[in-house]
Amino acid sequence: MISKSQLPKGPLRLTENIESQNRLWDYLRSDKIHHALLLSGNNHEVLAKFAKAIAASLVCEKRPEVFCGICRNCSRVEREIYPDLIIVRPEGVEAIKIETIRSICHVMELSPMESKAKIAIVERVHQMTTAAANAFLKTLEEPGENRFFILLTEQPFNLLATLRSRCLHFHLNPTEATESTHANQKNDGLLNQYLESFDDLAIAEALSDKEKAQAFTVRLQTRLRNAMVEHSDPVFASMEDDTVLEHFIATLELERLLQGNANPGLLIQSFMSEQFTA
Repeated sequence: MISKSQLPKGPLRLTENIESQNRLWDYLRSDKIHHALLLSGNNHEVLAKFAKAIAASLVCEKRPEVFCGICRNCSRVEREIYPDLIIVRPEGVEAIKIETIRSICHVMELSPMESKAKIAIVERVHQMTTAAANAFLKTLEEPGENRFFILLTEQPFNLLATLRSRCLHFHLNPTEATESTHANQKNDGLLNQYLESFDDLAIAEALSDKEKAQAFTVRLQTRLRNAMVEHSDPVFASMEDDTVLEHFIATLELERLLQGNANPGLLIQSFMSEQFTA
C-alpha cells in the first residue's frame, strides 16, 4: 500500500502545503464522499489539481490509500478524457449561464459509460448567474446515486448561501502551512476564549477588521464540518449532529453578511451571541 509521502510525483502531485493535502487525503480515505464538494482557495490551479485528485480517487482501478495516479483511469482523468467526467471551465470572467447548468444536470442524469460514478467539476462557480445557481440547487440536493459534483471557487463569499449549504466546503489555502497553522491557532484561541467567557465586546473588538472576521468564519466552518464528518473537534463533537448542522448553516449566512458594509465586529458579536448563548 502506498503511503501519503509516496503518492505520485507526476501530473497529479498536489500543493506542497502538507496540511491542506493531508486533510483532503484523510477525508477521501473515509469512503464516505459527499455528493457535492466545494473547494475554495486563493490559487485556482491548485484547486483544479485537488478536484482532479478527488475525481481520480472515485474511479481509480487500484485505489491504494487515495488514488494511484498511474492506472488507466487516473491517467484519463488527468488528461481530462475520462468518459464519465465532465469539466466546465469558463473563459476569463465569462458567466456560467443557466443553459450550461441545465446541460450538466441532464448529462449527469444519464447512465455512466464505464464506472458506477459520474463526476462533474465546475470551475469558478462564483461566475454563475443567479438563475444558473438557482437551477443548480435541486440537482445538488438530489443528485442521484453515485453522482458527484466538485465546485471550485476563489470567491466563496460570493456564492448563494443556499448553494453553499448543499455542499461540503473545504477551504484549501496553498500558502505556507506555518502561516495557515498560526492563523488557525489564533482563531481557535479566540473561539475557545469566547465560549469560556461569552465576552461579546472582546470578540467584536478582535474581529473589527473584515478580513479577520472572514478568516474566523472560515475557521469556524471548518471546525463545525470536522465535528459533523469526523467527530474530531474537541468542542463541537460533543454536540448533537442537528445542532452542529444548524450552527454550520448559520455560518454560511454570516459569510454572506460579511460581504456587505455592516460593521464586521458587530456582525460577529451578534452571531456568536445568538448561536452560542441563547
